[in-house]
Amino acid sequence: MPFFPDLTIGLQSVPGPIFLLLCLVAVLCKNTSIMERRKANPGRLPLPPGPKGIPIIGNLRDIPSGQAWITYTQWKEQYGV
Repeated sequence: MPFFPDLTIGLQSVPGPIFLLLCLVAVLCKNTSIMERRKANPGRLPLPPGPKGIPIIGNLRDIPSGQAWITYTQWKEQYGV
């Protein structure tokens, strides 16, 4: 009588390893982004002054659609150089 393992037991445990792998990938991505940010600003200097951004989209709404130099000149006068 040959030995045939019960495959249903193995299939029931598949979501655990896949979930663990996804968590590991997420942690590695987060670590990579943190390390890149630290490499870009090693002294942890503050950001230069400027208009406040909105979470996720930042200052996307503040980008001028036309005659950008006028807006940038106003920002220079308001926030300094």
